[in-house]
Amino acid sequence: MKQIVCLLFLGFCVVLVGCSSANKKSNTYQGIIEANLDCQTDADCVAVNRTCCRCDGKIAVNRRVATQLRAKWVAQCTSAPCLQELCYTDLDVSCQNNRCVGKLIK
Repeated sequence: MKQIVCLLFLGFCVVLVGCSSANKKSNTYQGIIEANLDCQTDADCVAVNRTCCRCDGKIAVNRRVATQLRAKWVAQCTSAPCLQELCYTDLDVSCQNNRCVGKLIK
C-alpha cells in the first residue's frame, strides 16, 4: 500500500513539473512562435525574427501575435550578441495547409 501511494505521488510530481515547464516555454519568444503557426489565409501570416539574433533569419507566424512577439523580442533580445551587418533577410509569407510558412525573398 505504501508503495502505491509513493508511486502515485511520484506520478503526480512528474505531471506537475511537466505542466510547469510547458507553461514557462509557452511564454518565451520561441514558445509563442511555435504555438502560433496556424492560419486560414495568406493574410493571417506575417514574418518575425526567428530568434534574438537577426542573422538567424525570419519565420512566418500568425499575425495576431506579431505585436506580442515584437514586444517580447525587444524585452528579451536587445542585448543579444550577434553581428547584424548583411544578415537581414525577408520572407514571402503564405498560408499552406493551415500553417504559416515563409520563403526567402531573393
